[in-house]
Amino acid sequence: MTIEEGLIQRYFDAFNQHDIEGVMACFHEHPVIVDGTGKRLEGRDVVRRHYETGFDLFPDGRCDLRLCTGNGGRGVAESLFRGTRTQFGKVVEALGAEVMEIADGKIKEILQRIVGSAMIYLNSHSSDWRNEATRPYLDRYIRGSGGVEAMDRVKLLKLLWDAVGTEFGGRHELYERNYSGDSETVLVQTALIYEGLGGTAPLKAFVDQCMSEYDVDGWKMPGFFDGDDLTITQTG
Repeated sequence: MTIEEGLIQRYFDAFNQHDIEGVMACFHEHPVIVDGTGKRLEGRDVVRRHYETGFDLFPDGRCDLRLCTGNGGRGVAESLFRGTRTQFGKVVEALGAEVMEIADGKIKEILQRIVGSAMIYLNSHSSDWRNEATRPYLDRYIRGSGGVEAMDRVKLLKLLWDAVGTEFGGRHELYERNYSGDSETVLVQTALIYEGLGGTAPLKAFVDQCMSEYDVDGWKMPGFFDGDDLTITQTG
């Protein structure tokens, strides 16, 4: 289980217990969410009121997590919500999907994408600096630009690796991002391979299917919940 998947699981566990503190602990210091109506909610106070209102409207409401995946600072979850709107005695069921971005993971992604192998293309031990045979090569080939000395550059890059790297597959993750050059080239090559193998047609068909299931009037598929009875303002 990745860090992102663990966070998603903790969020749903807290939601199902109506633990508002647990739910808020899963959010960034400056959270942003978009609700089912497309309304953008920003700030901890606003997001907290949003969940408190939902818990009041559906005292028995819960989301059964059907699947989730996450990595690289992003996550996707599919869940089935079921709850009773006590004011009307109406049981509501809705299948929903959530797309999440883990904001604190962004710096890790930027470093892996921009700095790349520079964080590990370094001498392995401090004793190398005292080795008369290797020191000239280190000073010449690992120095930085703008007059930055090799030792200062190595210390900085090792600090970055300590901050975002791990010995449990961290080097391999870095390789996957940059094995064919810059990250954009890797993405283009992946797309071309999918195109050549005929893999893009099913993906495009899936997108078309998703886009055809709703329009400006709401869901066109049975079993989906538009949230009309939850709107505060009504149209004339």
